[in-house]
Amino acid sequence: PTVENAVLSMRALMEASPAELAAGLQPLIAGYSTWLNDQATKNDTLPEWLQEQGRIGLEDGAVALARLQAGLDLLVSNEQAQRAFWFMNRTMRDQRLRSQVAALRIEQKELSIADAVAAVDARGEKAASWRAFQLAFILMQLPAVVDPTHVRRSTDFARAELLFFPTGGGKTEAYLGLAAFTFGIRRLQGKVETPEG
Repeated sequence: PTVENAVLSMRALMEASPAELAAGLQPLIAGYSTWLNDQATKNDTLPEWLQEQGRIGLEDGAVALARLQAGLDLLVSNEQAQRAFWFMNRTMRDQRLRSQVAALRIEQKELSIADAVAAVDARGEKAASWRAFQLAFILMQLPAVVDPTHVRRSTDFARAELLFFPTGGGKTEAYLGLAAFTFGIRRLQGKVETPEG
């Protein structure tokens, strides 16, 4: 779903100041918090035998909410993370625009590159914007990507996370965005010392 006041434009995010990042991405977290509270209210109306399962889901949701906030807090406070985030948005915007130009030229063989670019540009910000879940997935991963010693990746309980739903939902873009962020942050960090050296 759309999230009111959330900034999803890759162009806007590739140039956003820390304050603009906070203002533009906090609505994702606020929207999720509201949704989670709504689910808690609904859970109270379920039969008793289902409420325990609902509480487990709500606890998982609370953890996700905290991770979303931690990701945003890191992004607005860490200059390297901001630069990698800008790089990610610039890279993904270029990819989205170029893939649409290519698709138009496949559909319309007589269309010139300049005309295809103009047609994609006419779509405005929608031509290169994230879906809310994609940005949320990326935000949740930032602390573990920026810090190789983070508990979610460098302990006996390290985890890999997977987006899973039918084809065409936007999983690939979320993964590619996170990969672009990772390439950027690793280049900016250079050599990162870990407890194992």
